[in-house]
Amino acid sequence: MESARSSRRAVDVRFNFSVKHAKELPSGSHLLIATGRRPNTDDLGLERTSIARDERGYIRVDDELRTTAAGVWALGDCNGKGAFTHTSYNDYEILAANLLDGDHRRVSDRITAYALYIDPPLGASGE
Repeated sequence: MESARSSRRAVDVRFNFSVKHAKELPSGSHLLIATGRRPNTDDLGLERTSIARDERGYIRVDDELRTTAAGVWALGDCNGKGAFTHTSYNDYEILAANLLDGDHRRVSDRITAYALYIDPPLGASGE
């Protein structure tokens, strides 16, 4: 196996793919492939419950994180409402405020924000 070394020569990255039967041939100097996310809900036995999932496998929840089963809530990555630690924690805050304090907090009130610790850093707030 050859070790990776830093080089000053130009690199041309090319690959083929098709989207809806249209062939594409992008090119560039670097390649980043992001294939998306899929929740790990397949082995929870949800088919034996009344908890519904969407076509991508996320557990369906309403704006207050209630599932389609009475008395069951889904928080964090499995509900598709945010795949970051802080959004999962905010799911907990919403549920705790609603159940314990009688509030009516909702996911739709959340201001979406995230940070990716890459070089250069990337962050966003709002929609």
